[in-house]
Amino acid sequence: MNANTGNAAPVVSLTAPASGASFTAPAAITLSASASDADGTISRVEFYNGATLLSTDASSPYSFAWNNVAAGTYSITARAVDNRGAATSTAVLSVQVRSVIVSSDPIVGNGCGANGKTLEFEFNTNMRSDVGSYTWWYSGSDATISSLPGSQYKISVTFGNYFAAGKICVGTSISQDPYYRSYCKDVSACTAREGDSEDMNLAAQDLASVGPNPFKGSLDLQLNKEVSVIFLHD
Repeated sequence: MNANTGNAAPVVSLTAPASGASFTAPAAITLSASASDADGTISRVEFYNGATLLSTDASSPYSFAWNNVAAGTYSITARAVDNRGAATSTAVLSVQVRSVIVSSDPIVGNGCGANGKTLEFEFNTNMRSDVGSYTWWYSGSDATISSLPGSQYKISVTFGNYFAAGKICVGTSISQDPYYRSYCKDVSACTAREGDSEDMNLAAQDLASVGPNPFKGSLDLQLNKEVSVIFLHD
């Protein structure tokens, strides 16, 4: 019971984010809580980082969208206050926000493609603040684009057996003028250097040749049909 005679303290719990959750800066973190009062009503729920009040919500569902959170470790609590002034706070929930490597490129990722290779690309963290949606495409050939879980701004691209160099591009819808921008990154064909180990998928013809000879590293050939002769030459 609370110091207010006959008044039961409210019950409150944090429902999001999960304890120990990790985010990438600048992070967008949704704080959510559930609260109830057995003999009255909930007046408000307050969200704190340490001793700092982040936000107050007076109506259920109780939540706060905490945006542009810098790298660091944060101690989150929720505090519920009932209609007679009794209050209860949750246990501390720890949240980590990680820093990222700063890049000036709009699209970050490996720009070297090959048959059967899968690459990941990400729209630069520093340019996401006003973006509402993303549309990705590839200008070369034989590529399958897949969104990675939980984000439109990060994708994987898997190249098939007929890879051709091109550009990975993204169109962004933004909340202010000019409202749309597109960006592209070159994807070249990977080259096998002397001494490297490379997996190569050849669109095999009746005759295939591989060089240079001697080859000081290792070379794996995956052929789509039977090859009768392989010449090693300088």
